[in-house]
Formats: sequence, C-alpha cells, structure tokens
Amino acid sequence: TRQRASLHHGLAGDFRQALRTLRFDRGFAATVIVTLAIGIGACATVFSFINALLLDSLPFPDPGRLVLLWETDHDVRDKRFIVARPNYDDWVKETRSFASLGIWEYRSVNIASAHEPEQVRGVRATSSLFTVLGVAPALGRVFTDEEDARHEKVVVISDAVWRTHLGGDQAALGKQLRLNGEPYQVVGVMPPGFVFPQAGNGVWVPFAIVDQDQQRGAHSFFVAGRMRPDVTFEQARADVEQVGRALQQRFPENKDEGATATLMSTQGLGQVRSMLTALMGAVLFILVIGCVNVANLQLGRGLSRRREFALRLSLGAGLRTLARQLFAESLVLALCGGIGGLVLTWIALRAADVLVTPGFRTLPFRGEVALTIDGAVLAFAAVMALLSAVTFGFAPMFGLSRREPNSLLREGERGSTAAGNVARKVLVGIEVALAIVVLCGAGLLIKSLSGLLRVSPGLDPRDVLTMTVSLPQDDTYGPPVRESFCADLSRESDGLPGIRTIGAISHLPLSGANAGRLLTVEGYTPSTDERVSPA
Repeated sequence: TRQRASLHHGLAGDFRQALRTLRFDRGFAATVIVTLAIGIGACATVFSFINALLLDSLPFPDPGRLVLLWETDHDVRDKRFIVARPNYDDWVKETRSFASLGIWEYRSVNIASAHEPEQVRGVRATSSLFTVLGVAPALGRVFTDEEDARHEKVVVISDAVWRTHLGGDQAALGKQLRLNGEPYQVVGVMPPGFVFPQAGNGVWVPFAIVDQDQQRGAHSFFVAGRMRPDVTFEQARADVEQVGRALQQRFPENKDEGATATLMSTQGLGQVRSMLTALMGAVLFILVIGCVNVANLQLGRGLSRRREFALRLSLGAGLRTLARQLFAESLVLALCGGIGGLVLTWIALRAADVLVTPGFRTLPFRGEVALTIDGAVLAFAAVMALLSAVTFGFAPMFGLSRREPNSLLREGERGSTAAGNVARKVLVGIEVALAIVVLCGAGLLIKSLSGLLRVSPGLDPRDVLTMTVSLPQDDTYGPPVRESFCADLSRESDGLPGIRTIGAISHLPLSGANAGRLLTVEGYTPSTDERVSPA
C-alpha cells in the first residue's frame, strides 16, 4: 500500500511538473496541440462514420442470426439475384438450418383516407417475415397465414401512417384504409422507429400469391431467414447451397442457378466499407505524420534541455524517472490534442449533416443513421491520444542512455548534437515519405473519380424528371385492366407547359433493380432450352 501511495504521489507530481513546464513554453505546446487535434479529429470523424454505418447492429432481436437468401449464377457464384417464389417454397421445405423464413416484394401504395392522399413504400409479405424479424406490433397483430391464403384485404401499418391517416387513435384496429383504391382493414400498428425493409416503409400486406408468382423464372422477391440457435452462418450457407444444387438437378429452370446466404447486417455495406476503410487509412497516415512531426519538435526541444536532463541524472534521478516525466508531458499534450480533436469532430459531423446526402446515411433495414459522438467515439479518441503520446513522448531521451551525466554537463548544450541531428533528419525523411504516400493516394483517387465522371451512362439525364405511379395489384399481376394507361397518360400530358415527351418503365436505368419475369411472344412456341434470365 505504501508503494502504491508513493507511485500515485509520484505520478501526480509528474503531471504537475508537466503542466508547469508546458506553461513556460506555450508556443511549443500550442503547436503540438493543434497538430494532434487535426490528426485525432480527422481519425475520430471517420471513425464516427464507421461506428454509425458499419459497427452499429441491426435494430432487431439477436441480429447476428438474421440472413438473406439469394439465387446465384451457376458460373459466377458471386453474382446474386432475387428469388422466385417456387424456390423459396422448396427452401422452406428442405433446409434444416432456419427457425423461420419469410419472403417479400417491394410495392408502392397510394393511401386514401380523410387525410391528404399519400403515396408510401410498402411490401407484400408472408406473415412469417415478422417471425423472422422478431418484432411484434405495438398495437394489434400481424396478418395470419389463413388470411394470406384467402387473399383477405388486411394490412399492418407503420406508426407514421397510423398517426397521419388515423390520428394515432388507439381504436384504429378494424378501421379501413383505401390502398390503391381498395379497402383494407387495419389489423396492426408497428412500433415507432421500426424500419423494414427500408426507411419510409408504411404498409405491409399479405403476399396473396397469384399464378405468375408460381413461375420459377419470375425472380422478383427477397427472402430473409433466422438461423436456429445451434447453427453457425457457415453451416446455414452450406445448407442453402446444397439445396440449390439439388434444385438444379430437379428442375430445368434451375439448371444454371444456385443458391447462397449472406448476413443481413452486411447488406448494402460493401462499397461503403471499402470507401471508409480507405479513408481511415488515409487519415491514420495523417495522424502518423503529425506524430512524427511532433516527435521531431520534441527531439529539438530535448536537445535544448540536455543540461536539465544531465543535472537531474547527476542528482540521482534514473532514466525511468526521467522517461516517466517526459511521458507525463506528452500525455498532457496528447489529451489536450484529443479534446481539440473532438471539438473538430463535432464541427465536422454537424457539417456532414448538411453536406452528406441522406442517401449515404440511409442503410437497408436501419433507416437514416445518426452521426454522433458516443462512448465508442470518445474511447477511440482517447486511444488515439494515448498512442500518439507513446509515439512521440520519448523522443527527447534519444542518446541519453549512452552518455554519462558528468560528460553531458561538461559538454553542455554543445554535446551529442550529431546524434540528435541524425535522428531529426531520419524523422524528416519519414515525414516526407508518408506525405508522398498520402499525396499519391489522393492523386490516384482524384484521377479515378475524374475518369468515372467522364464515363457516359448511355443516356442523357438532363431535363428529365421522374415520378412513381402505383397501380392496383390486379393491374400489375393479373389480367390488364388499364391496357391503355401509359397511352392515356401520354395523351393527357400532351401540351402541358415544359413537357416534350413522356414514357413509362418498370425500373429506372442504373437503379440496380434485377427483377426478372417470364415473357411470351404471341404466335411463337419456345424450345425447352430457351429461358429468360434475370436482368
């Protein structure tokens, strides 16, 4: 206990001495603090993005057990595409790794109520999808398999739709909303903040399978699964791939297709992860350059303090005591730099709220992610400050261990400058080398971005406006009721100011959609080898 108390007293004394020393050399202290604040602030800012976009877990119970199931190209296994309903049905029957599986498809829905009509995002899904997610409604229930099989017009709505169109009424269950012109009975309201599968999703309706859904070439659906507690992800993926190979042998439509699984938590993060990883590498280089620069300053300052060091050594202070004092000074500087870095991080994140588009911060199954300074960011900044202090803190001791205190006192400040100058030249060389690496990387990045911006997309997007039109389900999947809808829309818009022409398409170019549907040509019978692949 006495030794521990002595150590605490010694450390407290070291920090008091460090503060007194730095107070008399304010110019040096300010230079070091600003240098470290820039480096630590840059690292903490990028880490804030990584923490929010890559490290934060899915907002569902036990998110590590959630996976997405895909069909794959037999020749290119990394090429994944969305699923045909018959394949999903086979996965449900034949896989053994999942506690539950659910399937869904995106829809746009027009909601009509006493409130202003609104178009919202929605999905048609199996009731098992809610079991997969493990989230219960805040009010009421989800639809059942029986209601799905009977094609009953029931709907589960989001908290936002409930408040907007039903006034947040606790007695909203059983009331009706008109979706795409048809009355649906509200059976449940999801909790506030529930996001699935994307931000702004407002309604979930039963899958209500139709004839075209039963075609193995109709690739239009997404599948999610929850792994059983005793199954690893590798086992689940192998299970899905084995069933996919069996379907290849069983059905001609599946001969060029396989199946695989991915973790739901990684969906949509591939490009973001690559970009943020590269950016973190760049800012870490900047911090290292700053630390080397500070080490150079410390070394130069140490040469001017050699008489002080020699006197302390001659009076009995050991090298360990001297190292502890220097580290205390460096730690004070690094902590001040860390605090300054957090201030710069806060400013950068507030600027990011304005400059970074919401689309970049909107992730699948999570919604728009907030960029904040939380405990993880504070811990990261503290670790960066500590590592910085360790990196440059002991530079002034260079050469001291090889010299006798009396020799240092006789030589005064003229002694051993050759070794110090060599060390400073080495540090300058390291700074220049690191700076060249960063500049070359930045130049290559600018060149790549410039090249990408010059690539023609094959279309002219200038002066082109888009709008989403939602038609009733029967028009989309059943016999066409509005065969002339697009022609009528074009005719009615003719002559409107500013409109030269109008066209319609199921998915906009370059939108990433990869749905596939079978098609037939009137009067032509395809051979058994002909098939339509998903786009």
